[in-house]
Amino acid sequence: MYQTINKISKIISLSPILWLIGVFIFYVRARAYLGYWPNAYIPDPKSLPLEFQHWILMICVFPLIMTALLLSVIWLCRLWNRRRIGINEILIYFIGWSAIAAVMAYPGVDFVTWFLD
Repeated sequence: MYQTINKISKIISLSPILWLIGVFIFYVRARAYLGYWPNAYIPDPKSLPLEFQHWILMICVFPLIMTALLLSVIWLCRLWNRRRIGINEILIYFIGWSAIAAVMAYPGVDFVTWFLD
């Protein structure tokens, strides 16, 4: 049981990075289709013929936000049972969210803002 929870925790800690990579791939595919880099609101990501990838990434936004709650519960249960929390999991998780925040805040690289508009 502990090993299963450990694996789930490791997979969930990778989710922000995996989502960001998926959005970047969508952005590159939009660039290939349009011939130029899309800007915020121009064109609307939903209007491109990449609907499947767009909807998969949009559906993953809510579970991505819920990972904070889920990982908090898992890490608290580990502490309760006197198990170690891997510093790598915590580091990877916060690096992923930091990368998402940095990409949204940096004006020249606003593909996450364009995607979430």
